Amino acid sequence: MKRKAGQIAGEISVAGYVRIRKYVIDTIIHGECKPQRLASMRELAAEFGVGCTTVQKALKDLVDDGLLTVKVGVGMYTNPLRGWREERPQIVELLSADGKQIYFENYLCRMSGAVSAAITGAGYFLHHVDLFQNNGAAAAGFGVRSCGLIWVAPEMAGAGRTEEFFRSLSMPRVVAAGIVGGFDSVDYDLEQEGYEVTVELLAEGRKKILILANLSHPNRQFAGIRRAFAERGVPFEEGCVLDHHQNILEQYLAWVENNGLPEAIYDIGGGPVRLWHEFRSHREDFQKRCRLVMADDRPSEVPCRMLRNDYDKLAAAAMRLLLRRMDAPGTEPVVELYLRERYDYSPK
Repeated sequence: MKRKAGQIAGEISVAGYVRIRKYVIDTIIHGECKPQRLASMRELAAEFGVGCTTVQKALKDLVDDGLLTVKVGVGMYTNPLRGWREERPQIVELLSADGKQIYFENYLCRMSGAVSAAITGAGYFLHHVDLFQNNGAAAAGFGVRSCGLIWVAPEMAGAGRTEEFFRSLSMPRVVAAGIVGGFDSVDYDLEQEGYEVTVELLAEGRKKILILANLSHPNRQFAGIRRAFAERGVPFEEGCVLDHHQNILEQYLAWVENNGLPEAIYDIGGGPVRLWHEFRSHREDFQKRCRLVMADDRPSEVPCRMLRNDYDKLAAAAMRLLLRRMDAPGTEPVVELYLRERYDYSPK
């Protein structure tokens, strides 16, 4: 008779493993300079709500990594010398979008990476804020050595819980690649960009402009686009806006069938990746009849006008504002906006 499949004995809780590891590292980073005795295995299992197998695995790896030392017959102790190289570290927290990222798309990955490099380049330790459990637990995890926080791409956070968490903190805070009212923020001037790009296209006689947007996020370019159309007395048709999250290829093909090839395509939604095949089939038209404008997150497969994303520039500005906020916490918040460079690009 076949036995029913059941839970494997001694199965490891991945979430519990990570929490135990973080607990030990936080104890080293935020604790005293001398070694501190760790709770017993049974106490840790009860505290974190996991089995002894998970605790054993986590502690064994921490010993192997030099973060814990074993005193036979006494217990386990933290190893403060493993926590830093020359002096006690100061930590800057990094919050990416909603703090629950498992997989990163291109823009958020590159922006978070640039901010991470700016933080560590300024001599600080970097710690990623984890909001998978609950916001209160994340805030409680900040130690005395957490001296500031940079929130990257807040407009990609979706629900308001992340902003509530951000506003509830008492440490110096700065926003990179986005704007949050009442806080130091640095971003691209997307409204002015939308205005200038549209003015250029209209000046070239291109009135049939198709906008590709991600309508699940705010798109500050729209205010500038509408202003450019209004100033020139040209009606802006809402039907010329396609949503990247609603099967963009089907939308595009239906639009072209009803309206013909657009005179320009302005992509403000992260890149027309799912349209490359269709675009390549009209390569000659993209050189003469249709102007494509897009950000340079990825190389274009057809000739276009590029908007250069300068991740390092935004990251450096965010770190400078955070250092200013740390030195002078009572100063008025500022918003720094930069225009992206525009240049013509042809694929090789």
